Amino acid sequence: MIKFKNILVEVVRYNNYEVKKPYIRIFKALFNHGLKKDDYNGVFKFITDRIGIEDRETASIITVLYDKNFKPDGDFDGVKDTQWVIPSDYEKDEWGRALGYYFDVSPFMFETLISRTKYYKPLIELYQGNTNTPTKLISNVQIFRYEEIVNEARRRIHNRIDEEGWEYFDSGFLEKYIDVNMDTAEYNAEQRVEEEWDNFLNKKESLKLSTKEGMIEDIGLVDEYFEWKEEIEYYRNDIKELKKEKQTLEYKSEKVYREMSNISLNIETLSDTVDYGDDEQEYYSMYDSDIDDLSSKLNRLESIYEEINSDIDYIDTQINELTAHHDDLYLDFEIYDNDNKFKSLYKERRMEQILADIEDDPLQYIWDSGLDIDGALREDLITLDEDLAIKEAVESDGPAYFLDLDDYYTDEFGYQDNYYFIIINVE
Repeated sequence: MIKFKNILVEVVRYNNYEVKKPYIRIFKALFNHGLKKDDYNGVFKFITDRIGIEDRETASIITVLYDKNFKPDGDFDGVKDTQWVIPSDYEKDEWGRALGYYFDVSPFMFETLISRTKYYKPLIELYQGNTNTPTKLISNVQIFRYEEIVNEARRRIHNRIDEEGWEYFDSGFLEKYIDVNMDTAEYNAEQRVEEEWDNFLNKKESLKLSTKEGMIEDIGLVDEYFEWKEEIEYYRNDIKELKKEKQTLEYKSEKVYREMSNISLNIETLSDTVDYGDDEQEYYSMYDSDIDDLSSKLNRLESIYEEINSDIDYIDTQINELTAHHDDLYLDFEIYDNDNKFKSLYKERRMEQILADIEDDPLQYIWDSGLDIDGALREDLITLDEDLAIKEAVESDGPAYFLDLDDYYTDEFGYQDNYYFIIINVE
């Protein structure tokens, strides 16, 4: 390696297109080793390998300065500061400047391949990759504005969809861009519920209880149904027991009443005998004891009769109260008990369930309809946000995937106020 006192420090420090003393010494060394002005690669390699400047941008800047200020006689000492030719990056187009930034070299290190738009050939040896990975020599580079390449990727996707339909994309990816046409979904759900009802009814006028309870479970109301049913059964059983008790008391009441009637009749008969019988005193006293006994017994029975009838009245009050509670509860429960009302409830809840399932899983709705995504679009089952799906597909997988560039080296980068996409072709 050629040694220049302080040259490395000074060159790195003055990393620009100004010609400094260290640069002049390098120019002389380049000339003395027979390197011509336009031999960019040879000059660049000499500067990096023989002189040892590791900064590629600095090395390429010196290469450009050597080309612009080459002296056929090698006399670089007599040039005045104002006589040096100082290039400007803006002599190159934006693509060359962007490539210079990306590869960390001067934009003058690239030449345009006239026969190919936006193809650039490096004038020095550049390699794809870095020191930690295998590298390949770059033959040329294509550069585009990133939005331009994204638009091309979107155009390609549109063409593929026109050719292949939406099966071009994985259905799982498309799901979040699908919206169900709810008018169509409601119509389909209503038809499905009618079919279900007819199948459950099975050509009968009313549902079997077991069938109905299965349907109630299907619509998620089984807990409420059995809670109401159990409470109603509780009232009905209580009313039934009270009516039995009332019937028993009524039977007792009638029995006591008949006995009271018989006693009253006996007392009346004895009294008539006393009233129209012999006036002898002995005859009267003969029935006094019987009448007194019968009267006492009648009084006891009357007391029992009143108590029984009081109990019957109390039971009637209880029955009326329980019946009122039962009737109030049944107003709500009737929606399950009455087939016509239950049909309305079943249809409403099943519609809600079916529509919720459709919204939660539109893909399954499509498959259940015997369609694919394109067919569902044609049948107006769904709408699909095409622009958003394509936009996010490109953002997710990158434009290279959709431009069949996976076998190429590609990259994206920002420079100044723009964003670029490059395709790196290697030898």
